[in-house]
Amino acid sequence: MFFPSKILLFGEYAIIKGGEALALPLPLFGGKWAFESDRKKQQDLSKLLAYLHQFGQSGTLLAPLDLAQFESELSEGLYFESDIPAGYGAGSSGALVAAILARFGDKNKLEKTSLEALKKMLGQIESYFHGASSGIDPLVCYLQKSLFIGEGGNLKTVNPPETGQFFLLDTGQSRQTVPLVQWFLEKCKNPDFEKMLAADLMHRNAEAIAAFLSGQRDILWQAFHEISLFQFRHFEKMILPAQRDLWLEGLQGGDFKLKLCGAGGGGFVLGIAKKSDLPVLAGQKIYPLSF
Repeated sequence: MFFPSKILLFGEYAIIKGGEALALPLPLFGGKWAFESDRKKQQDLSKLLAYLHQFGQSGTLLAPLDLAQFESELSEGLYFESDIPAGYGAGSSGALVAAILARFGDKNKLEKTSLEALKKMLGQIESYFHGASSGIDPLVCYLQKSLFIGEGGNLKTVNPPETGQFFLLDTGQSRQTVPLVQWFLEKCKNPDFEKMLAADLMHRNAEAIAAFLSGQRDILWQAFHEISLFQFRHFEKMILPAQRDLWLEGLQGGDFKLKLCGAGGGGFVLGIAKKSDLPVLAGQKIYPLSF
């Protein structure tokens, strides 16, 4: 079974402050289980298994996992074969965690589990990689459905309209999310910035999600522009110097716009094109997206 990567189409940083977000599966990349003698990958999974055993022994493991079967298959050469780039915000750990729950979880119990409970189960497993996890990334990979996160964290699966407007720009550089989030939270200690965040970015973010889901392309284009402008002015740490001129070109022109794809600071940048034909960005590696 193939487990896709994911992208946070809208909601970067707004979600941290309780705003709306929209996460989508991204079958452009993905992973699946395989059997082969790959000691490095098996060692990584063995460490994750030991981490899960700690929860199992204390009776605090949330997911109904068969850890004995997991251990047995690891000894037979099981590993997760993936082409999802790490450090890009594309859910490399999320896809693996989703695959673990799908393969070793009790299907009868999981079928009766709510989205919120699934999110908590997956978040606990993914905490091995990040120290803490919302569970959103692996939930999208597990369901292989688009997920709308409303204000207050309410979850709902949605069916996005077909569109060829979006693309990913590869910065060619992986990133570390935690320092960027810490920088953002430090900025939020300024009351003026927090007010501006709520009145501008979070408002435009919600507007973009609603426009995207309802197919209102003109409203989506303008909301995307405003998000791009806000991030260019106030999220300077999240935009690599090599992308700033291109970002500004998009703001000043009418062919494309750029914004963060997740935490920023490397990985992918999300773009939107005015027309279905993607712009030619000299020297840039881009991936067209279709939903």
